[in-house]
Amino acid sequence: MEKSGKIFIYSLSVFFIIFGIFMLYLNFQVIFGGEKLVGKVVAYESRDQSTPRGIQGTTFAPVVEFEYKGELLRIPSQMSAAWKGFDIGEVVYLYFDPSDRDEVIIDRLYQKYGFGTLIIVAGVVCLFLPNLF
Repeated sequence: MEKSGKIFIYSLSVFFIIFGIFMLYLNFQVIFGGEKLVGKVVAYESRDQSTPRGIQGTTFAPVVEFEYKGELLRIPSQMSAAWKGFDIGEVVYLYFDPSDRDEVIIDRLYQKYGFGTLIIVAGVVCLFLPNLF
């Protein structure tokens, strides 16, 4: 592999690792700075996905209903997935940041750490790609 190709892949690796750490940092702000509450999955919000190459898909974000300071809130989870991992009516623990009422983080491993960790792993894998060629 040419030197410029290796530099590009190493740069891409560093970008992925930094971006993944940033995504985890944002979640940690809610997890450690927000409030842990109990809620119930009441529905799913479908999110249509598409790529620049025209590949279409749908992911599903659980909508959680919970009470905060006497107010009943219904907010979709931050993470969506290709599968519906919760039953409607299932009681879940969640993290909620009252200063940003747009999304909640459900207290499950994938919901809390999945995306950021996946991006970091992709970055680490890219670090080894130039050595394979």
